[in-house]
Amino acid sequence: KEAERIIEAANRNHIQVHCFVEEHYPSRLKSLPDAPPILFSKGNLNLNPKRTLGIVGTRKATQYGKNITQKITEELSRFQPTIISGLAYGVDVEAHRAAINQNLPTIGVMGSDLNTIYPSAHKKTAEQMMEKGGLLTEYKLGTEMSPGNFPQRNRIIAGLSDALIVVEAAKKGGALITAEIAYSYNREVFAVPGNLQSKYSEGCNDLIRNMKAGIYMSSKEIVNALSWDLNPGESPAQRVFPDTSLLDPLENK
Repeated sequence: KEAERIIEAANRNHIQVHCFVEEHYPSRLKSLPDAPPILFSKGNLNLNPKRTLGIVGTRKATQYGKNITQKITEELSRFQPTIISGLAYGVDVEAHRAAINQNLPTIGVMGSDLNTIYPSAHKKTAEQMMEKGGLLTEYKLGTEMSPGNFPQRNRIIAGLSDALIVVEAAKKGGALITAEIAYSYNREVFAVPGNLQSKYSEGCNDLIRNMKAGIYMSSKEIVNALSWDLNPGESPAQRVFPDTSLLDPLENK
């Protein structure tokens, strides 16, 4: 009966329910040991897109961080990735807005239920995201918002992302938690190097120093790591050895 009440409330609020055993549940999450058994979404989401890119960072983004976020999205827009982030202040909301500007689908993973847009200042952005993307959460309607919800939701951002880019981050914060989780999930993790005198670059520089993230210099890092530039049906091995005329039959296999 509790399940029936949850589904009924979701239907009244035009919210889709995604159960782990169903086909439309995100396939990227199904292999993870801590995947949420149920997800709730609102908007026009494709939860199993061809390409995804997570972009996260500090809530106190500098103009440099905002510019880099816009540049990343613009450079990769030709690949039509779905941009994943957390709708928080700073880098997160900048990533969603950059995706909207590039007409890319974007998904905001919430630390609250779908009737509680947090922060409320981003309500307009959230509404714009509904047109091509939307919001996703593991919290049913009526769930009380708790600070612990936000670190917990970061695993969904990490799990949905084929690659995760940390744009700016202090030594501690949600972006580093997301990066650590993505690293544990064997996702591609990149960090934008920053000014050694900026505290909002310390986290990124530490990820690079500790070899938990590659250095993000340009969109080529993502394209090469995820083989986004391959033609349909072409394998990475074929790209490495484009001329097979010198190979014997066994090597060609």
